[in-house]
Amino acid sequence: MNETENETKIETETTRTETESGPKPETGSPTTQPCANIVSEGTETETTAIPHALSLLFPSGSVVELRALGDGGVKSGYFTDFEMLADRARTLDAFSDVTGVYVTLNAVDPALYT
Repeated sequence: MNETENETKIETETTRTETESGPKPETGSPTTQPCANIVSEGTETETTAIPHALSLLFPSGSVVELRALGDGGVKSGYFTDFEMLADRARTLDAFSDVTGVYVTLNAVDPALYT
C-alpha cells in the first residue's frame, strides 16, 4: 500500500468513527468548554447560576449545609435561602486560604437551622 492509499484509509476510518459515535458537540457548548468558561464573570448568569443549581437539587425551603475547606479546617453553615447561601459561597470562595466550597447532598435535620 502506498502513502496516498494509506492516507485515504485513515481518513475513511476517521470519518466512520466520527459518524458512528454521533454528532460532534457544537462549538462553544458546555461539553467542549472548561467549566470556568461556561459562566462569564460579571454577568447576571454568574449571580443566578448557584441559586438555580440549588433549586434543582433541593426542595424550596429545605435546609442546606454549606461547607468551606481551608487551612483552619472545615467551616459550615445552614441555609434555607438559596440566594443567601450563594452569596456566602461566593464570599468564602474569595478567601485565599479556602480550598473548596460545596454543599452537602444529604438531607439536613431542620433542627440544625435554629
